[in-house]
Amino acid sequence: MLMGYSSFTRLRAVRSHGGWDGDPFASNSSKTSDNKQGDDAMTLQIIGSGFGRTGTMSTKMALEQLGFGPCHHMVEVMGNPDQPAHWHALAAGHDVEWAQVFAGYTSQVDFPGAAYWQDMRVAFPDAKVIHTERPEDDWWASYSKTIGKFFAHYKSLPVPPTMIELFGTMEILLVDGVFGGLDRESSIAAYRRNNKKVRATVPADRLLVFTPSDGWEPLCRFLDVPTPGTAFPRSNARDEFWAMFGGEPADAERKEA
Repeated sequence: MLMGYSSFTRLRAVRSHGGWDGDPFASNSSKTSDNKQGDDAMTLQIIGSGFGRTGTMSTKMALEQLGFGPCHHMVEVMGNPDQPAHWHALAAGHDVEWAQVFAGYTSQVDFPGAAYWQDMRVAFPDAKVIHTERPEDDWWASYSKTIGKFFAHYKSLPVPPTMIELFGTMEILLVDGVFGGLDRESSIAAYRRNNKKVRATVPADRLLVFTPSDGWEPLCRFLDVPTPGTAFPRSNARDEFWAMFGGEPADAERKEA
């Protein structure tokens, strides 16, 4: 069951003819309450250290199919009303309790969690690390047309004020804190640093460097679970990314607030 993927499909569903039907956080409150009743005792078993646009959505879906769900991902931050406060606090310079940030989740991939994988390894010392990665030119080609372009345009997109506020926080944490800008040179330098840091820091027996094109076998072997008889899930192509926000905006120079 792809529990976390429901957040992705719901975010697309709340759009109505190019607009949003109210606040995307509002309709998810019952799901969050259900999680709180039984899942707070869960702890992260898997930490994802790979940047967004390295196959993180497909990996999220795969982990949930293997029973390591729900899996934290940016779509969870967008769709779970308990999530934004944690990231707002981090952007404001406050400490957070990682067990509270990831309460109800057993795995994590993608931003914003991937920006804090080193802290999370301290908080969850028994967790294994899955590092999603792709060749840097391929990554940049995808990132620059999705996440990077989104941050250049998000303030003008037809989304609710709560989403604008959330991604203002993500701009602080990711664009400023991780990449140091939206240009190719800064972005690829940050991508290289992270890939190198993961390999230098995480013990080999706790680390899987992975891309969804590798399929089930290395992932299942690393996690010591049976290999499904179904195809490895694929998702989050460029058009799917922009479908959450009303379509891809035309290219334009970034406007400062």
